[in-house]
Amino acid sequence: MDLKQRQIDDVERFRSAVRGLAAQVDLTGRSVLSRALEESIPFFRSAIGLVRRCIGNAAPFFLTTQLSLVVLAAYMHSRAYRDPGKVPEANVEAVRDWLVLVNSNGYYSANPSGRLQKDVETVKGSCDPFPLR
Repeated sequence: MDLKQRQIDDVERFRSAVRGLAAQVDLTGRSVLSRALEESIPFFRSAIGLVRRCIGNAAPFFLTTQLSLVVLAAYMHSRAYRDPGKVPEANVEAVRDWLVLVNSNGYYSANPSGRLQKDVETVKGSCDPFPLR
């Protein structure tokens, strides 16, 4: 939806941004907000699948923050990976290392908005391999 994290964190800004997006329609007459949400769901599912591929069945218990899923969904979307099985093994290893780092030391507990925004921009603006380590 191309909202900056600062727009999401502030309730009034977020409400205003959502209202603005809800009022916009694309050329087919569909709500821009509805379309963006529908398009994002497969990439969040693939991000969850990638976490399971990296960590195994213990993945839901391993994640101390769901913010890492936002970054992984942005990564999957930017590479058009709807199937976590299509992610190259070298990238899976890099994602695994990153997941261990961000979920074991409270990476997103200090300045979560700034770090999340920076990480999303990094994965969107980079080429393979997975850029965060």
